[in-house]
Amino acid sequence: MALSRTTKHLRLLVILVLVLEVAGIVLHFYQIDALGLIIKGEFVSSVYINKISDWSYWQFVAHLALYSFAGLFFLRWTYTSQIGAVFSKSNTSKSLKEVLVLWFIPFFNLFRPLQHIRAFSLQQFQSTDIKAIKNYRSLITIWWFLWLISGPVGRYLAHLSFPNESVVASYTYLIFYVFLEFLSIITAILFLVILGRQLHFIRGNK
Repeated sequence: MALSRTTKHLRLLVILVLVLEVAGIVLHFYQIDALGLIIKGEFVSSVYINKISDWSYWQFVAHLALYSFAGLFFLRWTYTSQIGAVFSKSNTSKSLKEVLVLWFIPFFNLFRPLQHIRAFSLQQFQSTDIKAIKNYRSLITIWWFLWLISGPVGRYLAHLSFPNESVVASYTYLIFYVFLEFLSIITAILFLVILGRQLHFIRGNK
């Protein structure tokens, strides 16, 4: 089944992204520790700083590449999920082009994809307990808002709040960035729960 296969692949990609995010937090803690020592006036080897910076750079590149690839699978998941046998009878079903447009129109992409995902999550699993579906939709809403905070909105505010490149500003920025990364990890875990529940619903509605 295309939906089941797509969901499983997406779940694997999210797990890999999660592993890289944990690695990023560890590296950022090393950077925060080094900057803290510099602020206190203690000596920190430039070789050590460059080594951590290099590792952080390659972690960022790997994370960005994998995150982008997972994003493509995510778009496929949102389309495949809404064309199931049950949902395809609904007049809210959208073409692939319409699904993609949901994500690339500024401002509307802050809430329209959420409405779309919640809609097919309800329509597709009609034979499932109503209470379970409502809990599932609530979980999707919490996940979505955490993704906005830890993702595009949070990262944009971080860059606005710490525009200069002083050591103190870099130190504060990294602390805030690690906080966003922790939120991102929670978001990824919630999404894994969502995908797991969807696989459970798929098996129950075969």
